[in-house]
Amino acid sequence: MDGLVASLAGSGVLSVSNGTISNINPDGLAAFLGVPMQDGKAPDETSVQTLIDQSVFTGSMPFDSVTAAWTATSGKLRLPSFRATSGSTAVEAEAEADVAAQTVTINGRVIYDAGKQALAGAETVVPFTVSRNAFETAVTSDAQPMTQFLVQRALEAEQERVAAMQAALSDK
Repeated sequence: MDGLVASLAGSGVLSVSNGTISNINPDGLAAFLGVPMQDGKAPDETSVQTLIDQSVFTGSMPFDSVTAAWTATSGKLRLPSFRATSGSTAVEAEAEADVAAQTVTINGRVIYDAGKQALAGAETVVPFTVSRNAFETAVTSDAQPMTQFLVQRALEAEQERVAAMQAALSDK
């Protein structure tokens, strides 16, 4: 049987219409935009990770269509990259399934379009990895990009506050 699995090979195109990605909240950015600054400081990475877990990896994200090429060699199926969008939110990912090992790994990013809240040098992105074997699924994410966004946002708010104070003092 191992020889049969190891000999699996081929390629094709995967097309999905009117699909849904579970555990991705297309409106998750709102939770980050509502984070209050405490003493002019952004939350730390641990707090941001908690917010990610509570607001990004919940609900479901509908999408119109996804088309992705796939290849299979040596018993491994690979989707090099695909992108699904829902309004101003996108999920970009790549996936690999190892049939013999009964594992699936997905590396991706949830990308939120911040619109008018966008900041130069800071992305509203949550990188993630989903690892699945025959017994369990594990999801990990990187809070650093969203932490950077919140730090940059706090810095710009503080700069605006200082500029307003300086303007008030110069008017006297």
